[in-house]
Amino acid sequence: MINADQKKCSKCAALIPKKSKFCPYCQKRQGISPSVIVLLILIVVFIVIASINRQKTGNNHSVGKDQAKSAKTAFTCTKSEFDCPFFSDIYANDTGFRKSFVDALKSARISQPSWIPDGTQSPLVPVTVADKTYLKGFICEPHNCERHQVIFLYFESQKQTIGKYVHENGDPIWFGNPTRLEREKLNNDN
Repeated sequence: MINADQKKCSKCAALIPKKSKFCPYCQKRQGISPSVIVLLILIVVFIVIASINRQKTGNNHSVGKDQAKSAKTAFTCTKSEFDCPFFSDIYANDTGFRKSFVDALKSARISQPSWIPDGTQSPLVPVTVADKTYLKGFICEPHNCERHQVIFLYFESQKQTIGKYVHENGDPIWFGNPTRLEREKLNNDN
């Protein structure tokens, strides 16, 4: 039976004085070992670094008060990453944009990939093709961008999305019936 001045050794289970740092029987240190403390510190540091990296890499896109929350207001942004909203921001907040995007994929018989809307993505930036201003965006499967990506143009006044889906075999599937000039814009980085 343990009295108030005793505890069990954490290694050999012998009864020892409560204030003992070492067991007089097995000579093992009592309490948390220094290696466990170091491990706990490393885990905390890893969690903090992962949190910071998540914010920097854009996997946690949150729209601030001054950022555009709809496709209509996104047309006013500059090509600065800090001014333009990301695909997931507009997809979550603008039902017209979301419906147009989903319908465009369906019309080309493309099943919406599971990584949309949270894949790796670019900011949506205004671009001009044949005197029409579109929002151009890119989203792809994380860690597999070369084999699974969607590049698109969104024409807000007509709620129309056009673009291409590049999948495993490398041949793009065009959706929304883009013109030759629109295809050129979709194939260019600008």
